[in-house]
Amino acid sequence: MKIFEKYDFDYIQFMGIEKIGYGGQELTAKVYRKIKSFKKKFPKVPVQVDGGVKK
Repeated sequence: MKIFEKYDFDYIQFMGIEKIGYGGQELTAKVYRKIKSFKKKFPKVPVQVDGGVKK
């Protein structure tokens, strides 16, 4: 992703749910694979997850 080479980001946010706009969803396992793949390429960019996160 050339955008991460061109610009300096504070963090990247991944959606942790399947359908945006519907509350009460569980965190999807797909997001773990996406985060792992992203962190291999960009280990210094902090990651944030939105949706499906509980204590």
